[in-house]
Amino acid sequence: MKKNLLITLSILMNLSAIAQPATFNVNALSNPANAGYVTGIGLYQSGDTVTLTAVSNIGYKFRNWTHVGIILDTNSTISFPITADMTLNANFIETAQEFTISTSVFPENAGTTAGQGIYEEGDTVNLLALHNTGFTFNNWTINGIIASYDSEYSFIAEADVHIFANFSFSTPVDEADNSITINVFPNPSPGRVNLLIDNECQLKVFNTTGNYIQSYNLMAGLNEIELLHPGVYMLQFIDSKGKISIKRLVITI
Repeated sequence: MKKNLLITLSILMNLSAIAQPATFNVNALSNPANAGYVTGIGLYQSGDTVTLTAVSNIGYKFRNWTHVGIILDTNSTISFPITADMTLNANFIETAQEFTISTSVFPENAGTTAGQGIYEEGDTVNLLALHNTGFTFNNWTINGIIASYDSEYSFIAEADVHIFANFSFSTPVDEADNSITINVFPNPSPGRVNLLIDNECQLKVFNTTGNYIQSYNLMAGLNEIELLHPGVYMLQFIDSKGKISIKRLVITI
């Protein structure tokens, strides 16, 4: 009787051992070692679903998962059922530094630019300046220094840069699109100028090289402005629809 009991206990212990699922170790190595780290590594039972996530450090981005040299996935998170001990490689690559290339148009409404944006270090930046009616392109300047006289300007991205596309007036006054009825008098003037207009508009004053002087909000009817320095000025009138009219003014103080 005792012998039979021992045999039964032995059988039950063996069955219990057989019933226990195998435990496997899941590991992951970052390549390069300082490029990032992996979450989800550890011990799993046979048949469990393993989920690993690769997290990149600053200056790196995730590339792919490999096992014994075979690419498994290019997503930073990978899931799979575990059936054996396994070590994966989370591979990262260095990211190029990014720079912001921005532009401004001077004077405002003189034209538009294209090509500005975010560029990686070493990329070629291609900028294009397009003039509006009544203006002509002059040059590109960076911190007041002329970078190019060509409307198409290319350079290598090496730092954040803000570039001005500079334009000047080109359309004769009598060829401008006078969408607003304007009477400027006296002209020439010793300083104070009367402006008789038929619609509300914004006035922007520029010198003949395109440098902005000042702005006024004008009401329909008679308005008065004063310019204190002698010279030739371009008066740019902008109506509510964005249409532009131009008048030339001479100040003879």
